[in-house]
Amino acid sequence: MPADRGNTDHHLSTSGLNMHRTAVAQLRKVIIGQVLTGKPLLVTALTGALALTVSSGTARYQAEASDLTWSVPLSGVATAVNSQVFIGSSGGGIAHCDDVKATVSAKRGTGLSGDGIVSVTDLELKSIGNVDDACRAPYGLGVTISALGLPWDFDARAYDARTGVTTGRVSGIAVNVAVTNGCQITVADGSGGPGEVDATYENSTGRISILDYGHLKVTSTAGSCPGVVVGGEVILSGMFKLAPYGIIRSP
Repeated sequence: MPADRGNTDHHLSTSGLNMHRTAVAQLRKVIIGQVLTGKPLLVTALTGALALTVSSGTARYQAEASDLTWSVPLSGVATAVNSQVFIGSSGGGIAHCDDVKATVSAKRGTGLSGDGIVSVTDLELKSIGNVDDACRAPYGLGVTISALGLPWDFDARAYDARTGVTTGRVSGIAVNVAVTNGCQITVADGSGGPGEVDATYENSTGRISILDYGHLKVTSTAGSCPGVVVGGEVILSGMFKLAPYGIIRSP
């Protein structure tokens, strides 16, 4: 897990989440068309899963205390399937993965710390039917995307009893992207270690949603990676819908 940030944890405001969801919906058709035709991806977005976009700009965050305790009545292992992934840079498309599977485990008990209350223990990203089931990239290139440093932990930070939504972060994130043209890209925290991103968990759906901008960066590249710049900010937008799923609440 990344180093402690002190007494504050950062996450997107409710208005920021709503604005981001709207932007994702508006961009969906454009992005799919760009990936499949090989046109440059000026922006990437997510439909039903995960998106990484190298970009510039800043994000607005709220700070909240993390001294709450948590209750999880059920524990065990769940899976998330049938998701999609779009990964791209501000200057050129990288990948589209249309088959994403994740294995997730949860703690059980009362009075729990929010850290690592749910963990992603395995993550597989593919495009079934493509050569070697590799994710698809423009111009017929294949892409292998590897999740580094698993497990990735969902750390609970705030709870809305009215909506049943827990706000927090997913920590421990680092990703390697390998393109068949020889391009290699690593995404992590700006210091080069595992990063963290803003996330929510919905009790009514069992869905972990990731909506974050600016916490992750491109930390290294090798080979020819047009449009991708070391130090470039990354937007991560994703969804894991768990089956079966349980309830997380505080207190």
